[in-house]
Amino acid sequence: MKKFIFLILSAMLCSASACSQASNIDPAALATKPTANTQSQSTTAQAFTEELTTAAPTTEEVTETETVTEEPTTQKPTDPPRDESWKQLYIDYLNTLDDSMYEGYQLIFVDEDDVPELVVSSGAHIIPGYLCWVNDGKLCQSSKSFSGFAYLEKQNRYLCEEGFSGVGWDYVRKISGSEAVDIVKGEVKNLQGSESYSWDGVSYSSKSDYEAAKSKDFDKSAAKTAGDLKSLEDICNEIRNF
Repeated sequence: MKKFIFLILSAMLCSASACSQASNIDPAALATKPTANTQSQSTTAQAFTEELTTAAPTTEEVTETETVTEEPTTQKPTDPPRDESWKQLYIDYLNTLDDSMYEGYQLIFVDEDDVPELVVSSGAHIIPGYLCWVNDGKLCQSSKSFSGFAYLEKQNRYLCEEGFSGVGWDYVRKISGSEAVDIVKGEVKNLQGSESYSWDGVSYSSKSDYEAAKSKDFDKSAAKTAGDLKSLEDICNEIRNF
């Protein structure tokens, strides 16, 4: 009986001691020491929050995306169609000539545009040669010297040298609309041993002085000549394929 009472008292003392230890646990310690499962859940939630923060665009990004507009596509201006009516004008004119009376034909560039001029060359004194060009859709022409012809390419300046029976004339000309106009001219005379020279109204005592004055208005060293003459058939083909 005594033994039974002793066991009951011992059990009561143990229970009181456990309750006392439980009442002495610091709640703050429990709060600051999460379990392993709690830490895992917290880490997962934090990672998910960071992922959402990274993926979601900011207000500035959304605004910038909304304001971006596509630039309109611009087409490059096309060049106007080339006027090639001059080709048929030249060919029609050439077909009116008596080919047996001419040395040959050549395309050259005298004035500043991209439409070539046509040289019709004659080797006989009694048959004139011609320089032809197109103006306002019409063929124009001027007689060309058979003694000497030279031109400054695309500078709208050419030289005609003519002479007959001791008298010579030199003309520096340019194309002006439908006409060839003189810029300056000179005259050379050699009659019965008497020589005289005049360039642009100024007289010179020697041919060398005359040539020096002429070269100031037309530099022959920089000029080209019509030295690549073609047959009628060849020039017509060149014009068509130009």
